[in-house]
Amino acid sequence: MADTKVSALSAFTPIVSDLLYGVDDPAGTPVSGKMAISDLLALAGKSTFAAGTLTDSAPLTLTQTWNDAAEVFTGLKVVVTDTASAAASLILDLQAGGASRASFKKNGHMAVNRIYVGVSSDYSTGYIYSSGSGLYLAGTNGPVAEVRDNFGIHLGGQGLGWGTFGLAPDLILARDDAAVLAQRNGANAQTFRLYNTYTNASNYERMKFGWNTNVFEIKPENAGTGSARVVHISGLPTANPGAGILWNNAGTPAIGT
Repeated sequence: MADTKVSALSAFTPIVSDLLYGVDDPAGTPVSGKMAISDLLALAGKSTFAAGTLTDSAPLTLTQTWNDAAEVFTGLKVVVTDTASAAASLILDLQAGGASRASFKKNGHMAVNRIYVGVSSDYSTGYIYSSGSGLYLAGTNGPVAEVRDNFGIHLGGQGLGWGTFGLAPDLILARDDAAVLAQRNGANAQTFRLYNTYTNASNYERMKFGWNTNVFEIKPENAGTGSARVVHISGLPTANPGAGILWNNAGTPAIGT
């Protein structure tokens, strides 16, 4: 076979028969990679495809085999040219019973009533949902946190905890009563530190409010280049308030009796 320059090759024109098989195909069965002419004609000009009433599951399935480690594949892609449309236009709208259950607006906003997190069949790990008045974060026993315009972040009775993931928190800020904030964790003594300066765990100035072997301490602490600061307590009562209480007697500290 003689060599031919690329410039001398004619343009490739696909033959319809390469893509389709006819209704009178001798084999009478679909040809791999081709579509029946009758099916193609049925699709022409349609935007709605009715599957009819089903008594058995018949999902619409798209199968692909991805076989190139260097390729970034896309399984499903919807391309919309938005020349003119209302702001509420939806790129995707999933409905059940005539009502929208999940949708994506053209601006990328997603609307969904509830998002479950977990892999179990009952999605019992946790979920996020909206009640119409706020956004809620819930666990297996119901909502634990709420976000609302007039409340900010509203926590339930469980409080706000810190600790190692997967284990019970060792530090909890909780509501003890109306307008009462508590730091507690069972029988474990707690400490609160208010910092003046902080560089790292070896360089700081702070005030300690906490328990030390069943003795409550209020004292300044320092480390590294930090200085031991002065504690000034003002606004104390001017009359004897009771036994064991430091008070101000005309500018002279005294112990209440």
